[in-house]
Amino acid sequence: MSVDTYTFVEGRGYMVSWPPEERFVISPPDDIRKQMAAKCANEGYITAFITSMELHDDQIIGYFLCRGIGG
Repeated sequence: MSVDTYTFVEGRGYMVSWPPEERFVISPPDDIRKQMAAKCANEGYITAFITSMELHDDQIIGYFLCRGIGG
């Protein structure tokens, strides 16, 4: 799974989505977490964090922001 571009949603953060891997696990898979962290690191921030998540049919939609030194 690869995220090439991120859509920024005002008031929510960057949007990313993934299919649920297990019925009771809704956190981002490792590859998505690494891509989010890389995006933030490329912008000079320390880490990425999820601000909210939504369940839609067979997708989980997460919104994340970056924090730490950055910018």
